[in-house]
This record gives sequence, structure tokens and C-alpha cells, in this order.
Amino acid sequence: MANKCLELGYFLRAWKVAAIKVIPKPGKDDHARPKSYRPIGLLPVLGKTVERMLVGRLQWHLMPKLQATQYGFMPQRGTEDAFYDLMTYIYKELNLKIVLMVSLDIEGAFDNAWWPALKAQLLAYNCPVNLFGMGSIAGPTFWNLILDSLLRELGELGVYVQAFADDVVLMFSGQSASSIEEEANHALARVHCWGVRNKLRFAPSKTNSMVLTKKLKYDDPVVHMNGEQINLVGEIRLLGLTIDRKLTFIPHVAKSEVVRTIYITVIEPTVLYASCAWAPATGKLGVRKMLDAVQRSVALKAVREAAWYEVKRGKDLGDTFVDRELERPVYFGDLLHPAHVPEIGYERRGPDSQTVDRLAVVGPQIYTDGSRIEGKVGAALTEWRDGEETWYSTLRLDPFCTVFQAEMVALQRAIRRVKNGKDGLVNIFSDSKSSLEVLTGPKTYHPLAQEARRDISEIVAEGRAVRLFWVRAHAGIAGNERRRTHQARRPHQKTAADYDQFPLSYAKSTCLGLSCGTHPTAPATPPKFRNVLHVLEDCDMFLRERALEANWCRGLEAALPGDSG
Repeated sequence: MANKCLELGYFLRAWKVAAIKVIPKPGKDDHARPKSYRPIGLLPVLGKTVERMLVGRLQWHLMPKLQATQYGFMPQRGTEDAFYDLMTYIYKELNLKIVLMVSLDIEGAFDNAWWPALKAQLLAYNCPVNLFGMGSIAGPTFWNLILDSLLRELGELGVYVQAFADDVVLMFSGQSASSIEEEANHALARVHCWGVRNKLRFAPSKTNSMVLTKKLKYDDPVVHMNGEQINLVGEIRLLGLTIDRKLTFIPHVAKSEVVRTIYITVIEPTVLYASCAWAPATGKLGVRKMLDAVQRSVALKAVREAAWYEVKRGKDLGDTFVDRELERPVYFGDLLHPAHVPEIGYERRGPDSQTVDRLAVVGPQIYTDGSRIEGKVGAALTEWRDGEETWYSTLRLDPFCTVFQAEMVALQRAIRRVKNGKDGLVNIFSDSKSSLEVLTGPKTYHPLAQEARRDISEIVAEGRAVRLFWVRAHAGIAGNERRRTHQARRPHQKTAADYDQFPLSYAKSTCLGLSCGTHPTAPATPPKFRNVLHVLEDCDMFLRERALEANWCRGLEAALPGDSG
């Protein structure tokens, strides 16, 4: 039924009827005013299902075409990305220049969105006409589409603009206040005209501007919007982060509610929020003292978190991985169309030697495995036909790879073998439920999972099939046990790695200084097997702690009464 609704471009009227529940807003004492309540509309589940399918198709058509300066409700983008790009621009333009930040306020953006403007945008982007339905889940995507024309227009003017849903920030820089005034007033006039065309109103009284500069003497730019002068303030609160004109971020750290939240909840997630933006401020003594009152290590950890985030954004790790690449998620625009994503599932009941016949397992069987043995990471595949092993393969991964990566590599290679073969039906067994979940999930950005899904699509297109099974480890199945024998061989062979992209988790541990192998006092040449036992007994990184503990133990033994006599 949902597919038929999408095909006809029809949305049932009954799905638009909501049950309204009114909830009082916290902190509102005057219950006689309608604004003291928040109405919640409960819509039918079937309608939301169709909307969710609609949104997936809309995003597939629109996201690669929309401006990259919109960060709200966008796949693979969020507040951290918005702050990082904003602060990167500010620090770049701040030297010997005056920077003006203007934060716009759109009155009732989602409530006042004009549907004819939305339809015009859908037509402009050649969106299929059967996707012109309206719905609550699709609201944020539709809003991004409406606002995209403003972002594009300002971008063509050369204005740095950034949006997160309806929060829009404009940045201007120049050597003098007069040049900034001219550029800002021209841009704000275009913003006002865009609002008139799209039936949206910007509130000049709630729109704020702030000057950021290293100059000691300068004139404040005076900017107007629709004839009203915009307020010039000393700090702007954006998406929960308070940015002050001197970029000390002291107002953000000094908020009493932030400190209270730190103690009530968890310290690090709260303080480290947006650390990629304010990490440089931890070099200031005042900021460090405030953070020391909560936890001394937070300031240092914020810097390390910022370094890890920069690795996510493409910055290399220097000499740590000279000839290795970070395993990056697949770009959203490169995913298959939602209608072309193969329906993949796997048998979750965990077949064993007694239940294989009951599950009607016929045809070739491929067993996969990935593991870490004595610090070496590897994977293995073994193929069985008529109860006999007919082929096997072993794979070596670099030591920094995870067992999950090894399991995914084994699954991907098994599916690739099915694709390159001619069998009509092949059964693949894996004891990694997490890998199977990623592979068969409705949406995944894992590169190995995407490769496997594309191969499965080609297999299905040829009229063939592949079945996936989760099998318990040591379940007594001959092929399942045989793969472990093969898997123990390849990791110890001195050959080039079959997979050498390092995971983001390892990059994070490197940036946070958690890897003893990269510590200056614990060089990893020759490489050692680093596990908990190595850290506790051998690692030079903790040599001083072990020496102190040994001295303490000797002193304790000497003081025992039984040893005195």
C-alpha cells in the first residue's frame, strides 16, 4: 500500500488527521495564555511510514544538490561540523581584519513556510512529481529545500553563510568598518527581499551582530535590515554555544547551569560539547582555572577531542600513518536509491549441526571468521560442497585494524566470491552478529558493507541468490570449526596486508594518547603485542608507576609483624 501511494503521489486524507494532546510548557505560570501550552499532534502510524519512505527518496534526490552550508537535518552533518567550519573561517579571517557575525532570526520559520515556494523549489530541482506529498516527518527536509535558495543566493554574492535548520549566521570580513558595512547592508537587503518573496519575516529586533577583531582601534560597523538598525552585542548564543567577541569562551564555561549539569550528569560529554570550536581557548589561564574547578583533565581532553575531530574531517596524523588511509564512511550521495536497496536478511536462530537440514540449507556453504591472535589481526574463508572443503582463503589485516573490520572483510570477500561465481544459491555463515546487522540494516555508511550490498544487488539482478546465516561459535559445524584453523595461519605470515585502512576508533585512541605504542617512552620498534598484560607488566609508559608500587609493596612486607621475628 505504501509503495502504491508513492507511485500515485497520493496521501490519504485520514492520515492527515491528528489527535491533539496539549501539554503545559515548563516555567509558564499564566495558563490563560495559549502560548503557555505545547500542542502535540499524534498522527497514524501508516501515514508516518509512508512519510519516512518519502523522506528517504527526497533526500536521495535533493541532498547532493543542496548547499553544503546547511547543517541541520542533513545526513552525515551536525552541530560539530557547523562549529568547526565557522571557527575555522573566523580564525582564518581574524588576522589584521575585522570580522562581523550576524545571527538572523526568522519568525515562526516552520509554521510560516510557504507551500508555493516549496513546490517551486521541488520543480527547480527536477524532483519526481509523485514525491510532492506533505508530512510532518518531511518538514525539516522541506524547510532545508526552501532555505537553500537563500543560501545559494548569498553564496553567489561571496558571503560566508551557514545554517542549521532555521538558525542562519552570516560572516563578513574586511580591513575597515566602512567596507564591512557596505557588504553587510547589501547582503541583508537581499535577505529581506528573499523573505518577502517567500512570505517569511526576519525580526530585526531579534537579529544580533558582533564584531571580532584583534585590532586595538577600530570603528563598529553599523548595519541595518529593513530600515532598522541591528543590535551590536558582546556575545551570541548559537546552538547552545556562547561565542564572545574576544573568543575566550569564558561566558560559555562560566554558565552556572553548565556547571550544575556537569555534576548532575557526566562531566566530559557536557563540557566537551563543541570542543572542536573552543579548544584553542583552553590555552588561556582563566578558562583552565574554571575547568580545573570541575576536573583538571577536561581542558587537555578537549584539545585531544578537537584533534580527533580534525582527523575525521580529513587531517592526517603526521608520521603515525604515513602510507595508510582512514576508513571513511560512504558519502550519502553515493548510496543506492532507496527503491534499489536489496532486501537483505539473515537467519538469526543460530543453526547447528542438528538444525542445518531443518533450515533447508542446500548448495555451497562459505564460512567466514575474523579475529585477533597474539596482536595479529586476520580473517579466513572456507567453502564446502557436499560435506567436503573445496576452497579456502586466509587474509591478513594490519595490527591496528579491529576484529569487526576483519569480520566485515571476510563477509565482503565471501559475497564477492559468490558474485564472481556461477552458483544459483550460496549460503554464507558468520559468527559475527554485529557485522550481519550492519550489512542487512536499512541504512549503513560502512564502506565494506556498501561494497557487499552492491554485489548482492548484482547477484539478485542475475536471478541468483545468497543466504546469510548467523552461527554460534564452536557450534560443532565442520566448516565453522575448519575456518578457525585457517584463520590462525595468515596473520603470522610476513606479507602485505589484504586490508590496511585504520578505523576511526584507533585514530581517536592515538589522538587521546591512549596507545602505549605511540608514547615517546614506549616506542613500538620492534612492534610488541600490546594487551592489558603488556601494559601492566612491560610497557615503559608506566615504568614509574610500577617502580613506586614495587617500593610500596617491599615497605609493606618489611613492616609486617610476621617478618620481624
